[in-house]
Amino acid sequence: MIKVVLTITIIVVIVYSYAIANYFNCLPQHLWNWLSSLIATFVSVLLAVIVGITLFNYSQDKTKINDRKTYLSLLQSELSDTNRILSDSGKMNININNNTYPVLVTYIQPIVLEDAARSGLFNEVISENLLHLARKMKMFNLMTNFLLNIIASGRASDPNLPNHISNAVQNVEGTRKGIIEGIEHMAKQLKINLSSSINVDKEGQGVSNMIKKNNEK
Repeated sequence: MIKVVLTITIIVVIVYSYAIANYFNCLPQHLWNWLSSLIATFVSVLLAVIVGITLFNYSQDKTKINDRKTYLSLLQSELSDTNRILSDSGKMNININNNTYPVLVTYIQPIVLEDAARSGLFNEVISENLLHLARKMKMFNLMTNFLLNIIASGRASDPNLPNHISNAVQNVEGTRKGIIEGIEHMAKQLKINLSSSINVDKEGQGVSNMIKKNNEK
């Protein structure tokens, strides 16, 4: 768009200058010099403004591209970590009144998901899906807290306690599976690969070593 405007502006200035030159050909030399200087100044200022706008837009676009890459890297880390946390291997068994309830008890925080959705660096569909997945994670935390409250406040003699716990466990498990499906869908949309294990750096010290390096800087 800027290139088109620049081209049109230059053509208009050239044509206008030629017309003025023909029309005012009989002007005294000093007036003609003044007019030439005025036109040259106008063209210079116009070109400077256009170049400035072009460089500013380029800088903004470059910044957005870099910010988007950063968010994609952070999203890959957060989604991979959450996916690992919610795996079946993390389940525990709750034993009450001779009944066993396998369930995953943990809390998850969609920090990067919410920031990425608010950043404006992704289209409407992706932003909406990011927020939807973040709400699911918060709902999982609420359901987990509700389950723990039932266990803590329930009485073993209460005949309805097993049903209450069973329903709460089903809600937690259903939400957990929904989050895993949402993570996989989000990964496909963002075209990122989920890692199945924690990455370790070359020195074999993992994330703690990276933090140490950053602190030393």
